[in-house]
Amino acid sequence: MLLALAMAGFPTSEPRQAEAASICDKYASVKGSDRARGTSAAPFRTAQRLADSLRDGQVGCLRTGTYTAPDGTLKLRRAGITLRSAPRHRATLKARVYVVEGANRVTVRNLRILGTPGKANVLVRANRVRLVRNNITNNNRPASCILVGSRTNGSVIARGTRIRGNRIHHCGALPRRNSHHGIYVSAGRATSITNNRIYENADRGIQLYPDAQGSLIKGNVVDGNGEGILFSGAGRYASSNNKVRNNVISNSRRWNVYSVWGQASKTGTGNTVSYNCLWASSGDPCYRKNGGISTAKGGFSAHHNVVARPLYADRDAGDFRLGRKSGCRKVFGG
Repeated sequence: MLLALAMAGFPTSEPRQAEAASICDKYASVKGSDRARGTSAAPFRTAQRLADSLRDGQVGCLRTGTYTAPDGTLKLRRAGITLRSAPRHRATLKARVYVVEGANRVTVRNLRILGTPGKANVLVRANRVRLVRNNITNNNRPASCILVGSRTNGSVIARGTRIRGNRIHHCGALPRRNSHHGIYVSAGRATSITNNRIYENADRGIQLYPDAQGSLIKGNVVDGNGEGILFSGAGRYASSNNKVRNNVISNSRRWNVYSVWGQASKTGTGNTVSYNCLWASSGDPCYRKNGGISTAKGGFSAHHNVVARPLYADRDAGDFRLGRKSGCRKVFGG
C-alpha cells in the first residue's frame, strides 16, 4: 500500500520516519515533556533539556514550533553535540544560543534563531563550532547577531568557528548606532565565513575587530548593510591575515570594505580583498569610489576585484541569485 501511494505521488510517513531515525538521537517538541525520555514517541519539551541530554557525537532534533529559555539563553555546554531542526521540520529558537567555553565541536544547524532582546543571537566561546544553514535575525533589535570570541567582555578566543550557508539579516537597531552587526568576530582564530547571505544589517555585515586573525570570508553575498566588511583593531590588537575573496559585496549605505585603526597601537597586516564583485550605490558619492572600497587607512590590500551590478533575482524578497547577465558571475564562488 505504501508503495502504491508513493508511486501515485502521495507522501508516505515511512521515508520521513526512516530519515529522522538515521539522523536524530533525541527529540524535543512543543507538545512534549521534560520528564519524558526524549525519544521520537516521547520527546522533551524544551531545547535546553534536549541539549543537556546529549552526549558527544549525538544529534538532538527539534520539531516545528517556537522554543524559549527561562532566562532568555539556551546554553550549549556539552562538546561534540549537534542541535538542529528535525528533518522536514523548521524549529524557531526565541533565545540566545550560547556555546560556552569547553563545548568544542558543537554544531547548530537548520534552525531559525531570533535571539533575545539586547543580546547577540549566537555567542561562540568554544572551539570548532559550526553554524550551518540557519536563519538568524533579531528583527532590528539592539544587538549583533553572531559574536565570535570576546575581547570586550572577558577575554576568550574562539578557534576554528565555521559559519556556512546561513541567512544573517536585519540585525541591529535602527536608526543605526555603529555597534550592531551581522557577524562580529571579536577574538577569533581561523574563522571561516562561507556561502552565507548577510544582508540589511544595521551596521557592519562582517566586523573583524579587534582581534580577528586568519579568517577566510568567501562565497558570501554581503548586501545592503550599513557597511559591508570592516578590518580594525584596538589597543595592542590588530586584525590580521584575513582573506576576503570571491564574494559579492554590494549596496552598503556607506563603504563596502574599509579599515579603521585609530584605537589600535598598530595597523593590521596581511589582510587581502581579492576576486570579489563590488557594487556601490550609496546616496553619497564619496562611498561609491572604487566600488565602495576605501584603503585610505591602510591595513589591507585590494586587487583583482570587479565592479559590476549583481542583477539579483529579487533583492527585496531576499533572493540573491545572480542574473544571467551579471558581471559578478565571473568571480562569485570561484
